[in-house]
Amino acid sequence: MIEYLSMGTIWRWIPNLEILILAKLDHSRPHRQVMFRSRILLGRANQAKEYMKEKVNQYQSMNPLLRLGIEMGPLGIFFVVNASHGIFAATGVFMVAIVLSLVIAYVAARHIPTLPVVSGVIVIIFGGLTLYLQDEIFIKLKPTIVNILFAGAIFGGLLFGKNYVKSLLGTMVELKDEGWRHLAVRWGLFFLAMAIVNEVVWRNLTTDAWVAFKVFGFLPLTVVFALAQTPLMNRYAAQGGSK
Repeated sequence: MIEYLSMGTIWRWIPNLEILILAKLDHSRPHRQVMFRSRILLGRANQAKEYMKEKVNQYQSMNPLLRLGIEMGPLGIFFVVNASHGIFAATGVFMVAIVLSLVIAYVAARHIPTLPVVSGVIVIIFGGLTLYLQDEIFIKLKPTIVNILFAGAIFGGLLFGKNYVKSLLGTMVELKDEGWRHLAVRWGLFFLAMAIVNEVVWRNLTTDAWVAFKVFGFLPLTVVFALAQTPLMNRYAAQGGSK
């Protein structure tokens, strides 16, 4: 959620921060000037929000087959190479495929979704440790670490009054604030559950079985969970622009 945090949070808070500073430094400044400054800054915030929305829409409107290849190609390659050459060769190819998929996504849409970027960085780190130490445990831990990080970010954000799920999806869906809170909690719990599932699978099944579950288990579970949130999103859908 790095990209959305940097754009959304900074531009959202700058107007209030600058108005406060202006008021503290110069109590004699006419109220009209402060309000004029606030309108300019709020305009910039709206421009930044529209820019991010345009970038997200540009990625979403990408050729469906190309987008599918970008998002699922590395996992498919990981599965095939593991079956023919083992986990270490699969890990190396997986790392290269992840980097290529991110590059292709940027070239095609001038935008890379935040979650794949975070996941890709962790793949490089834990994949590198797997190859360097010749220990497959690190690549198996990657899904656990990613899901714990996502859950921690969501619950930590809620604790400090920030909803990262809203920051990530707010350009595509409009919900009331209560709906965003419910949705964030659900996704946080889902990520924790997926971390636990990954630990159970890799610790109790063979490497090949874990790879198969990573490719054919995680995605269907995520899709089913996402679809199951439709009633909640319909219930809390913002009406008339009210959030």
